[in-house]
Amino acid sequence: MPDDNLYLPEHFDGTTVSQVAAELLGRRGHPVELNGERVKSAGALGLQILLSATKQWKEDDHAFRVVHASDDLIQAGETLGLTQSELGLVDLGPADPGADMGEDADTDLGTEEEQVAS
Repeated sequence: MPDDNLYLPEHFDGTTVSQVAAELLGRRGHPVELNGERVKSAGALGLQILLSATKQWKEDDHAFRVVHASDDLIQAGETLGLTQSELGLVDLGPADPGADMGEDADTDLGTEEEQVAS
């Protein structure tokens, strides 16, 4: 398993869920930690991915969590009546802006269009 940071896409919706789902399927059977600090908007399909993955990883007896969830990600879940726990969101406090965020270590789960626009 790669030892990299997995970042949820900035726009976690119908245009990006298939890429996130594929990445998660490739990591099934292993602990997964996603970083949600970059999420600016999250649609119902994106939240469904997190809800399903949280349940599946629990059933498989592996850890699944989303750390550093953005306020927008938290709000999107609350709008749909989902708790942070149901979505695998873990409060670790604010992300460390001084941490090494080298490109080699990160996997951005956004679309190619989002990656080019960054």
